[in-house]
Formats: sequence, C-alpha cells, structure tokens
Amino acid sequence: MLFLTGASGFWGSLMRERLSRESLEYCVVPRFQLTGGSQPQLKGMSDWLVSASASIDLSRASECTLLHLGWPRFDSYQNPIHMSEGLVYSQHLIRAFAENFPGINLCVVGTSLEYGIVRGPVSTDDACQPTTVYGESKLKLLDRIEGMHEALGFKYRWVRPFYVVCAHPTRRGLFGGILDAARSGSKQFDVGPAGVERDFISQNRFIEQLMKVTLGTPG
Repeated sequence: MLFLTGASGFWGSLMRERLSRESLEYCVVPRFQLTGGSQPQLKGMSDWLVSASASIDLSRASECTLLHLGWPRFDSYQNPIHMSEGLVYSQHLIRAFAENFPGINLCVVGTSLEYGIVRGPVSTDDACQPTTVYGESKLKLLDRIEGMHEALGFKYRWVRPFYVVCAHPTRRGLFGGILDAARSGSKQFDVGPAGVERDFISQNRFIEQLMKVTLGTPG
C-alpha cells in the first residue's frame, strides 16, 4: 500500500496520474488542520489513522510506504510559514505514521535549495547551507526524520530534485524562455531576469525516477 500526501498539488497530481496508469493501489492522505498552541496537533488524524489501520494487515506494515509531497503555500521561498507550518505539520504527520505502521517505508521530497549557494557539482555528502526559509525548513525536517528513524526504526529515502522542467503556469524557467523565443521567432532570450528558474530535467522524467525510488527498497 502506498500512502500519498499532497495529492492535489502539482507533483501529487502527476504522481496520481502515473500510479493510475500503472494500476497501482494507493491511498490519498487528506490535509489535516494544524492546531496552534505550545503542543500543536493534527486535528482528525488519529481517527483517520485508526480507520486506515483497520483495513491493513499491520504485520505487513513494512510493505507500506508513505510518499510525502504535501507542503503549505508556495508563494515565496522566504515565507516563515515553511517553518511554522510546513516543518511542524510534516514532522507530526511522519511520526504518527511511523508509530501506527511499524516498519513503514518513507520517501520525502526535499529540495536542492537545502545546499544554498554553490558552484559546480554537488553530492549528498556536501554540507548544506540553505539561504532560504524553505530550504532551511526542509533540511530541519530531514534532521528530525533522522532522529525519528533511530528511535522508531523505519526506513526512509530523501529526494532532492534539481531544476525540473514544469508546465506549471505560475513558474518561469529557462526551458519556457527558449520555447517563447522560438514561438516569437526571436534568435535570443534572456537568461538573467529575476525569478527565472534553472529547469533542465523533464517533469515526466522526475516522476518516473520518483516512482522507482518510492517503490524500490529503501536503504
């Protein structure tokens, strides 16, 4: 069984299409309300987990995977909501799944922004120095997951996509700039305007790779 968060978002929609095309079974995890206070809770999640657990043989929980794509609003990489909601929500959600489905596999999509400003090739062993709140919150989530992994014993994979070509109407990328120039008959296009994203990897290729990582054997 595959549990999927962020199913109504951009990546989630593409993943659902691919899963349906492959006739693979999955369960959409709804967006729970994050309550405030010194000890935030995810309203309604406990009841949902009880219901979900009843339909699954918990002795085979290690065959289940949680693919976490969900995240709050994406209006700015510097929005403090990434820390106050994205990080808090995600760590509560992941802990709840790990406690209710012993041995569950976890796959979380992070971001290349965790590395910060770098030149040249990067590897997973490189130090991360994020310069955005979004990158910092994702990196903190990875740290929390590593702590939970040691305490609860689940397996996980952390995926950092780099520069994905998207057909999303609100995103501006180099690939789109090339297409716009070609349509207008221009022989040149600007690579330097603010807000332009360096997109080189096909979104379909990314989903294909994410499928392999998610449904493979976590390490």
